[in-house]
Amino acid sequence: MTTEGMHRRHLLLHLGALTGYLLLGQDAEAAEPLAVIVPKASWLSGVSLQELRRVYQGELDSLGGRRVLPLNQPPRTEVRERFDRSVLKMNAEEVARYWIDRRIRGRSGAPKSVPTRLMAPVVAKLPNSVGYVTLSAVNAGVKILPVDGRLPGEPGYRLT
Repeated sequence: MTTEGMHRRHLLLHLGALTGYLLLGQDAEAAEPLAVIVPKASWLSGVSLQELRRVYQGELDSLGGRRVLPLNQPPRTEVRERFDRSVLKMNAEEVARYWIDRRIRGRSGAPKSVPTRLMAPVVAKLPNSVGYVTLSAVNAGVKILPVDGRLPGEPGYRLT
């Protein structure tokens, strides 16, 4: 698919999510898919769910041959808990224990947290960063990264 075609598809998905949000109110956010985002100029064109899990567990520090900087939503937020369940396959308590165990063993710490409303603007400005937001929070400074070849809203997309 061409870059223009991908942009068109992203726009349609974004508009569909926004329409659902406006029609259904704030409860639509919970049903809205999550989007993995990187800066608009990022070299990354996609990621596997396994790679994403390893990056967010501190086991992998590069993608596509370059270092990446994973950014997390704040703990105990609805978006963070959905991401942790979808990607890490853990609940909030399990994630906390995981990072405590890593710290005790002298391994790397958890990804830095960024306030929810600032995630997309921060990712847009930080080269090599990767984050996640609800589809309606995607802005023009970032691009949506396909996960396992699928974008939010497509059949088989796993970040719900």
